[in-house]
Amino acid sequence: MKRFYYFGIAAAAIYVFAVVLGGYMWNGYNHISQSISELIMVGSPNQSIMQPLFWAYNILLVVFSIGFFQWAQNRLLKTSAVFLLLVALSGVMMLIFPQDKLGETLTIVGLLHLIFAGFAALSTLVSIFFAAAGFRKVDKYKGLTVMSIVFGLIILVNGPLTAMAPTVFPDYFGLSERVTIGAFIIWLFLVSYKLANNQNMIKAEK
Repeated sequence: MKRFYYFGIAAAAIYVFAVVLGGYMWNGYNHISQSISELIMVGSPNQSIMQPLFWAYNILLVVFSIGFFQWAQNRLLKTSAVFLLLVALSGVMMLIFPQDKLGETLTIVGLLHLIFAGFAALSTLVSIFFAAAGFRKVDKYKGLTVMSIVFGLIILVNGPLTAMAPTVFPDYFGLSERVTIGAFIIWLFLVSYKLANNQNMIKAEK
């Protein structure tokens, strides 16, 4: 799949746009304390606008993952692409099973949302570390190895804190979640940008 990397860039951009727009449109929404999932939860004020944006993000991530798999030059990178696809599919399931309205009893739909969120987080971590190992074996992309390790460690350290945040420090749950997810989104953008830049340089040399 040619130019698949542009889908990764677009996915990262749309995700950031959706979160910023959702917070702006929801009067009183607090990015420090409130989760991103609240933007699409049952009863959220702009769910009808947020849902399509997050659908777009996940679909773009699916396309990027497939293209990344086809491009991958070793098994480690292909494995990374598979787990990246699982991240996207988990995101789709989180949209199908949105978070319960705050203050209400946990339903099976809300429970499934939490399960898929946890699976997405784990798949993200695995994908990034496999990518780090895979890029190390490709001369043109060895620079992505250190970057992947750094963002992977951020997620590894902050991920458990995010899981504990709702009960341990709820006033900073949103911030903790954004550090974890933000690390992944930045990683996705930088990898996509590097792939696009290298391909454009190769074309220019011909």
